[in-house]
Amino acid sequence: MKKKIGIIIGSIIIVLILIVSGFILISKKTEEKNGCEEFPYMKFEQDNNAKTLTVTCLKSEGELRWSDFDIRDAYSSRYDSGETNLTILSTDEYVRVGDVISNCWGNVSIRFIPANILIGKWEFPKV
Repeated sequence: MKKKIGIIIGSIIIVLILIVSGFILISKKTEEKNGCEEFPYMKFEQDNNAKTLTVTCLKSEGELRWSDFDIRDAYSSRYDSGETNLTILSTDEYVRVGDVISNCWGNVSIRFIPANILIGKWEFPKV
């Protein structure tokens, strides 16, 4: 009888540990999605006067290349096609916090090509 009670209590403790662990994992995932944690996740600061977008937050599972992004402006041209005035100011081919997209005009959108994820859209004055 004592052995059965011990097994039942042990089982209850294991179930409670699993439930608590599940809540911890769920709350951590929710917290990550509210921060700069989705992959790839990028934040940009828009400067209408300078007509720039500056990378202020970057999280990814690996290094990202600018060539992995479809960046379009008011001309609806892909950045790397050479048919746009957009310029990426970066130290190399990889996306880094502090990199700047300049000469932004009209609607600018950035899409991560491999996963077809829209990173964001911004509207700049058409001056």
